[in-house]
Amino acid sequence: MDTKDLKFQIWGKVAGTTAKVPFPVEPNDACRWGVNCPVKKSEKYNFKPQVFIERVFPRTKVTMGIEIIANNKTKVACAIVPVQIT
Repeated sequence: MDTKDLKFQIWGKVAGTTAKVPFPVEPNDACRWGVNCPVKKSEKYNFKPQVFIERVFPRTKVTMGIEIIANNKTKVACAIVPVQIT
């Protein structure tokens, strides 16, 4: 899908829970994290967000998800990965 911009959100689920806890990432504009916008269908893009882990976060296993959303609020990509906070 062609789109002029992309937003993203990152969330985590701590082991044993089902609630998605949002990770605050600013700016949440994917075009500022390596994506060259506007985005064209069938092109490849690199997306490299950074998530700051606060010292107060528990040292545990987390399921982390990232969702990339087009300007019409359509989810264009998502990934779910296991993460170990150390």
